[in-house]
Amino acid sequence: MSDSLPQSIIEIMSPDQQIQRTRFKPKPAQSTPTSEDSQTVGRCRIARHPQMMLAIRLCSGEVEVLPYNSLARIRSDNSDQALRLSFTVGEVVIDGERLTRLFHYLCEHRVLEICQSDRAECLVDDTNVCVHSIQMKLADPV
Repeated sequence: MSDSLPQSIIEIMSPDQQIQRTRFKPKPAQSTPTSEDSQTVGRCRIARHPQMMLAIRLCSGEVEVLPYNSLARIRSDNSDQALRLSFTVGEVVIDGERLTRLFHYLCEHRVLEICQSDRAECLVDDTNVCVHSIQMKLADPV
């Protein structure tokens, strides 16, 4: 009896071959959007699908990330030159050239990041979106 006890424990501890064949492999966790999932328009990154957050990056390196669900309004007299994004915490004013594509992507919640362009970049490529200045007038969180 003592000889069969260790053998039965080993049998219990070893995985059953039939169980191993029927196990499901877990799906890999979804990561942040990769370069395959996004494209660049000027220095702005655009995703294929609607996004939850919008990152606004200044030349100084300062970054502000705001949720799209707090975007209340997008206003513009000329969508090719300036956009005014009204969030619940304040406003972001974007001035530049050829901003119409960016305007449409913002309406679809597909912009991942808006980056302020250098003047040299705007002079080199005259077909892409060029953001000259970004002014953020946001209230400090409580």
